[in-house]
Amino acid sequence: MAGLALAVEARGMAALEAANRHARAEVAAFRAGRAAGEHGLIDARFHRFKNRFPYHGFIEIEAAGERFVMLSTNDDLVAMSHFWHGADAWEPMSLGVWRGWVGESARVLDVGAFSGLYGLVAAAAAPAAEVVAVEAARRTYGRLLSNIQANGFDGRMRAVNRAVAAGPGLTTFKRFRGENILGIGDSLLEKDGMAVLSAEERVETVAIDALLAAEGFAPDIVKIDVEGAELMALEGMEALLSEG
Repeated sequence: MAGLALAVEARGMAALEAANRHARAEVAAFRAGRAAGEHGLIDARFHRFKNRFPYHGFIEIEAAGERFVMLSTNDDLVAMSHFWHGADAWEPMSLGVWRGWVGESARVLDVGAFSGLYGLVAAAAAPAAEVVAVEAARRTYGRLLSNIQANGFDGRMRAVNRAVAAGPGLTTFKRFRGENILGIGDSLLEKDGMAVLSAEERVETVAIDALLAAEGFAPDIVKIDVEGAELMALEGMEALLSEG
């Protein structure tokens, strides 16, 4: 039975590697078909290539001049955007500004970290910095942990699985995408014109001030991207704001 299991695993790995080679071979055709100004665009053509030529594995990322890897099982639009489009495919202007700010920072707080792009840029840009990345969705939090460990940042970059709000509590996390895609855009709040596909995940909320106290962490710089719930996050960080 052990021999059979190994043979099945070997066939599965061979099939996966073949699919990944096929996907990599199609990247040039995808990029050649993009018009000026379409770099990084997530549109029907992007999804057609992504779905027809799925890639499962670590993707080399170049963002704001920093290099690291991110894991995708054809489900992370941030990582897959870099796979298909190339360097600086996701929010290049914001990440360029962020890179300039975090380069001299000692302690960085990334609230709404998703799979870790901004936090990973910070960790790569400032090798002596300590980074705390906060992500509410459990599945995405798991991917964040994988990306931290894959880059060897686990000694100075840590992930926290909480949703930030004005105070402690328990609430429902709303998903706007299907299970085959990590929940980019998911929120504590409903969004106009967007259907809630799932509201089953219960998440603990915490005020940023309380979170920092529990972590023993005093950030030099904070990034907050919590999909419309930013006011709730600010209401929970009065102490931190008053220090400024």
